[in-house]
Amino acid sequence: MCHDELNLKQVARVLDVHYMTAYRYVRAGRLPARREGAVWLVRSEDLDAYRGLQTTAHDHDHSPSRAPGVVDWPGRLRSHLVAGDEAGAWTVVESSLTSGWSPESVLLDIVGPALHGDETGAGAANAHLAATTAQRVSAVLAARFRRRGRWRGTVVLGAPPGEHHAVAITVLADLLRLRNIAVLELGADVPPAAFVDAATEADRLIAVGISVSTADQLPGAASVATAVRSFDPDVPVLLGGQAVCSPEISAIAGATGWAEDGRGFLALIADLLPAPRPRGPAVSSAGVSQQ
Repeated sequence: MCHDELNLKQVARVLDVHYMTAYRYVRAGRLPARREGAVWLVRSEDLDAYRGLQTTAHDHDHSPSRAPGVVDWPGRLRSHLVAGDEAGAWTVVESSLTSGWSPESVLLDIVGPALHGDETGAGAANAHLAATTAQRVSAVLAARFRRRGRWRGTVVLGAPPGEHHAVAITVLADLLRLRNIAVLELGADVPPAAFVDAATEADRLIAVGISVSTADQLPGAASVATAVRSFDPDVPVLLGGQAVCSPEISAIAGATGWAEDGRGFLALIADLLPAPRPRGPAVSSAGVSQQ
């Protein structure tokens, strides 16, 4: 990372928007960025240029987010989520799939931003409705589009003691299932012993993932990492969530890897998957099988 580059959490603070809104700007191609491992980086000069475009658009009362011909899929979905309208939400998802979005991109670039929209104006009840509705829609999507075949291994996912946000865990679990990776989804506010029990029972354990939304939950995440390592020192412990924005924060929790977002977490898991086996025995030039 260069000194004149900012990660998405820093970009969000500069633009005074939610992290997921900054991420949406990058994924939509409105804000140039490059990826380094699991982190998106934006050059300060590109950010300054984007801020200049925002100011010009505001002066002309024509925001880039309202550019003609561009479908605001997260916005469409959000209106149904906050109302608890599962049927309406699924209609939006089906329309996006028909328009060419992949199931994985729907979860990453439509459902995620819809849940973290900074312009919802939703009250507490609406926020809970949005979370539960999104979880049901996400589960249907993953079940419908999971590829046939054997599970490639298992990931244990959960939030540590004191962390009560679980919707990001559900969406991430469904993303993994779309890739034929089994998930033991523990939910929120999970004691370390439960993580250890799940890791013990997992078939071909790939990693243990911990989600934290605020820095206050990092000690709880550290207690989970310590407990898992006492069970098996070699198990990868991955940290993610809105509170995680640097390797230093990951190190505080004792994690072996970290990601800012779902796409970054998928990349970490992909790196941990075993190499595919050859389809059959190798055959020498003489036609003799090499066993």
